[in-house]
Amino acid sequence: MLLSDVPFSLARRRIVQAGFVAGACAARIPFALAMPDPSVAEGPTAQALLQAVRTLVPHATLGAEPYLEIVRAIETRAEQDAAFRELITSGLRRLPADFAALDSAASTAALGMEVGTPFFNALRTAAGALYRNPVVWPHFGYPGPSLGFGGYVDRPILDLAWLEESER
Repeated sequence: MLLSDVPFSLARRRIVQAGFVAGACAARIPFALAMPDPSVAEGPTAQALLQAVRTLVPHATLGAEPYLEIVRAIETRAEQDAAFRELITSGLRRLPADFAALDSAASTAALGMEVGTPFFNALRTAAGALYRNPVVWPHFGYPGPSLGFGGYVDRPILDLAWLEESER
């Protein structure tokens, strides 16, 4: 299918979406080149937090950097707020000593013992930032907020190509 065969509103939408994705990627390139290896978190606390966040919101195909951003946000808040630092520190102490090295099932079981605690709720709230990160939206197929396009009235949510193909 050629772009000229697509109705104007859909063609324009796809061009704008491609521009947003390309712009988001281009904006991140200089930062990615200057960053250290994102697969290694600094220190045992950061490694345990990274494992906890990956356990709470697991996406195997998503790189480490979005998760490390969450860990950095937790660490920054802990530096600024003594009560939050104590909450995170005491919660990490209750986890197994080798928590950062546990497999998915074992880390899920260990975090399952913390469900309902303030520590778990703080981690869950912080981990929710993953879905507010515009860099990961293309990974999930989310084109972004519709407000810039006039809302969902002018931009139906069900104009997905794969949906049309599945109905055939």
